[in-house]
Amino acid sequence: MSLRNKIQSGIDYLIMKNGPHRYEINEHRITCNQCKNEFFHEGQAQLNTAGMSFVGLDWANKTATTLACLDCGHIMWFVKTLQKVPNR
Repeated sequence: MSLRNKIQSGIDYLIMKNGPHRYEINEHRITCNQCKNEFFHEGQAQLNTAGMSFVGLDWANKTATTLACLDCGHIMWFVKTLQKVPNR
């Protein structure tokens, strides 16, 4: 395998792993509330509370999964576990 093919293979893997995906929760497909797109970039956000921030324990707060729409950029937040739907 040439160096070029190895690099392309690595890029393809990263796109598949970290690229946009479809998601579902409780067997319901997630679509964008604004444009009805089904592909999102996944992220994480911390759910800070005033009390924990006051005592310097922000790191102990819960986190939420964020999905940013690939088309319009609308961001949705989820506190329950999401499942990736395989891209086909």
